[in-house]
Amino acid sequence: MAQSTINVDTIENGSSYGDELSGYATSLTSSLLEYRRENGRTYHGYRDGAYLLPNDEDEKERLDIMHELFLTMLDQALFLSPIAEPRRVLDLGTGTGIWAIDFANKFPNAEVRVVSGVLVPPNVRFIIDDIDEPWVDGKYDFIHGRYLAGCSRDFPKLLQECYKNAAPGAWVEFQEWETRPFSEDGSTDNTSIVQYYDLLNSEFSKTGRPINIGPHLEGWIRDAGFEDVTVRKYRVPMGRWPKDKHLKTLGTWNWTQADTGFEAGAMAVLTRYVGWSKEEVQALVAKARNDAKDPAIHALFNLFPHSNLHQRDPRASSSLFDAYNGASRPASRSPRPGGYGGYSGSISDGYTNGGAQSGLGGSGYRSATPNSKGQYSDAVLSSLESQNESEIEGMSAKVKMLKDITVAIGDEIRTSSALADKMNESFDNTRVKLRGTMNRMLRMAERTGVGWRVWLLFFLAVFLLFAYVWLF
Repeated sequence: MAQSTINVDTIENGSSYGDELSGYATSLTSSLLEYRRENGRTYHGYRDGAYLLPNDEDEKERLDIMHELFLTMLDQALFLSPIAEPRRVLDLGTGTGIWAIDFANKFPNAEVRVVSGVLVPPNVRFIIDDIDEPWVDGKYDFIHGRYLAGCSRDFPKLLQECYKNAAPGAWVEFQEWETRPFSEDGSTDNTSIVQYYDLLNSEFSKTGRPINIGPHLEGWIRDAGFEDVTVRKYRVPMGRWPKDKHLKTLGTWNWTQADTGFEAGAMAVLTRYVGWSKEEVQALVAKARNDAKDPAIHALFNLFPHSNLHQRDPRASSSLFDAYNGASRPASRSPRPGGYGGYSGSISDGYTNGGAQSGLGGSGYRSATPNSKGQYSDAVLSSLESQNESEIEGMSAKVKMLKDITVAIGDEIRTSSALADKMNESFDNTRVKLRGTMNRMLRMAERTGVGWRVWLLFFLAVFLLFAYVWLF
C-alpha cells in the first residue's frame, strides 16, 4: 500500500510456577538487587554488562511512556495477534511489567510469565533470566516481545527458541523499531539526531547486541519456521509537528520518552566501549534533543509489528468432519479477521492520514483447506472461530450504533415538533391580538369621526417623535 504524505502543522519555532523453568523464581536474592551505579544512572547487576540501558526510576518512567505510545498507535490494543483465551503466556524483556499486568487483568485465567522482576497480579509469574540462554521446553500459547533492542546477542536464535517453545497453533508477536530516523521532506538530512542514531547503531552492533531490529525481523522469523507471518509498518513521528491530531499525539509521546531516552541509550555503550566521557555523551545528547524539539525537523521512525502463527499440529482433527471425504471438494474461503491478523506475508502500511487506526485491517481471504479425510486442524478452526467472534462483535457494535442514532433522531424530531407547535401557538396569539387592536382602532375612528388612516398617521408621528427624542 502506498504511503501518503504526512501534513506538517504550522508551529512556531493462575497455575503453579513449577521448577522446570530456568532462572530464578518469585523470591529475589540480594545479589540480584546489587545494581551497577555509573555516571549518575543505575544498571542491572544480573549478568552485569549484558544489558546496556539503565533500570532507574527515570528509565522506568520512560518505558511506561513507551507503553502509552504503543497503546495510542494500536488503538489501545495490547496485541495484534488473533488470540482468544490463551492459557500460558510469556512476555520477553518485560521492563516495568506494565504490559504483562494489563494482559493478566484482561485474561485472568491465563498464566502470564515475564522475564523480569516486578510487582505483578497473582496470575503473573516472573523469571529473572537471560533470554539468550537455552529455554526449558515451555509450550506457550502466546509469546510476546516488544522493544527488545540491545537485549539479545543473537535474534535469529532467540526466534528459534520462541518457535521451539510455542505450542502448535500458538502465536508469537514482536514489535520492533527501525532505529534510524528519516523525513519525507529532507529536513533530517545532516542533522544531529540522525548522527546520534547512526553512531548508536554502529556501536551497539560492535558489542554484539544490535538495536536496529525492525527491518530484519521478518526474514529471521521466516527462517525460524513460522508459517503465517504478518508484518505491518507504522510511521511514528517525533515531536508535535504533524498536523493530524492522532499523529501529533504519537509524536508527543515519542518526544517525551526520547527526552530521557537519548541519554539512557548512549551513556553506557559510549563510555564503556568507545571511551567517551560523561560530558561528551551529554553534549551529543543535547544536540539530538534540540533537533527533536525543532518543529522544522520532521523526523519519522518505522515500527514493525509482526504476528506469526506457529506450525499447525498435524495430529489435530475435528469430529465435525470425521465422516466427510474432502478429496473432490475445493478449498473453502474464509474471511480474514478484522483489525490486525491478516495472514499474508506482505508488508503493508498501518498508517492512515486521518489518524484512526483503520489501517490495521486488511481485506482478502485465507485458504482453509481440509486434508484428504476432510479434517481441519484445531489451529484453523480456532482461527475461524476467532474471526466469527470478531465479526459478531463488530456487527453488534454497528447495530448498537444504529439503534443509538435512531433514538437520537426520534428525540430530535419530537423536540422539533414541540418547538413548531409552540411557534404556531405564538403566531395564533399574535394574530388574535393584532386583530383586536385593529378593531379597537376602527371603533375609535368611527366615534370621533376621523378616519382610521389619520389615527394611524398620528400614532406613527408620535412614535417617530419619541424615537427622535430617545436617540438624539
